[in-house]
Amino acid sequence: MKQTESHPKRVGRRKSSPSEGLREFSAHSDSVRDKECHELREAEVAEACCGARSPGRPVTMQEDERRERILDAACVVLRGHGYVGASMDKVANACGMSKRTLYHIFPSKHELIHEVIATRFFFVQAPLDPNTGTAKERLTALLVCLANHLLRPDRVSLARAIIADAQESEEIQDIIAQLKFEGERDPVDDELRACVAELGLVCDISRARRILFGVTIGELLLHQFCMPGHPDEWSEVKLRVETGVEIFLAGLKAVDWEALPPSACAA
Repeated sequence: MKQTESHPKRVGRRKSSPSEGLREFSAHSDSVRDKECHELREAEVAEACCGARSPGRPVTMQEDERRERILDAACVVLRGHGYVGASMDKVANACGMSKRTLYHIFPSKHELIHEVIATRFFFVQAPLDPNTGTAKERLTALLVCLANHLLRPDRVSLARAIIADAQESEEIQDIIAQLKFEGERDPVDDELRACVAELGLVCDISRARRILFGVTIGELLLHQFCMPGHPDEWSEVKLRVETGVEIFLAGLKAVDWEALPPSACAA
């Protein structure tokens, strides 16, 4: 008699309902997405700012290229670890450079983070030539450019990480306070000053700049802080900035800045 081969008994599996299957698929998708986001963040510097490295002798980079690579790497480290956890070791590893090179360009962590915050938030290159159009047009174009710069998801994420540590870190507070007094590097001050002069007005530029920022970009930025992942349409952003400039200038004309008490005009 031919002996039949025995097989282990198969345990029946309960057929899942469509809703349970959807939940399982959603949970799996979330897990995969989280893993991909983590891997992307780890690889971001290598792919975005370090580039592919060919075999053989390393390519010699210019000083400004090395500087920008370090700043990009510091942004990624700050977003992932916060200010306290953002060590110079992590930045050196992220940008693929030696600590010696890193400290040659940025002698301290304080100077590195100062430059990160300055270049990523405070100072944006003016998009129009100083001799192009009216001062109002240049100011509006600059603020539109600034909105595009600050509302990028990576910038919002970086800002969130810095703000989270600012309450506990005196170093970040010192950096931000110092940057507020470096207005000569801020093109918004220059264009606002030119616009005010063109309109024949007198005002406190520092205070007026803060009001202008709140009217044009501040609300949009706050929206991104509160509702990340839900960016406004670019056409809507541009319209809000342009409308905000009009409202600001109308209000500026209606205020007698010279009649305000000194405390109201304080920076």
